[in-house]
Amino acid sequence: MKKLTLSLVTLVALAFAPGWAKADSSIPVTINGQAVEMNMPPALYDDTLLVPVESIVDRLGAQMSWDDQLQLLTLQKGSSSVQLMIGTTKCMVNGREDLVEAAPRLIEGQKMVPLRLIGEALNYRVSWNNTDRSVNLEPLQ
Repeated sequence: MKKLTLSLVTLVALAFAPGWAKADSSIPVTINGQAVEMNMPPALYDDTLLVPVESIVDRLGAQMSWDDQLQLLTLQKGSSSVQLMIGTTKCMVNGREDLVEAAPRLIEGQKMVPLRLIGEALNYRVSWNNTDRSVNLEPLQ
């Protein structure tokens, strides 16, 4: 019964969630100056760039685990960690509860996550270039 109630609440919440601004393949992402090939174009949602986590996790030097039942994504790099749950703005960054501006989403089977949050949580400087509409991540020294 609890699963049915939770499923219905989730369905109703998603039905009234704000819409996507649409996927935007014209936003290139680089890590350490190297272009990242995405298996799905980044998407803007509530002014937050979401990217497919599988496309960036190795390039960031992180390990990823996925709990399908909880829809919980965990990224770990050294002593840095971030946990995100699909569909919610609550997250855990290095053991502390935090909020993200746009909740992670599953789109066509891809786990789409907020790039800035992931980068900063894993000790990267995330820079937006407004001139050419691109994002670059560089490790903090």
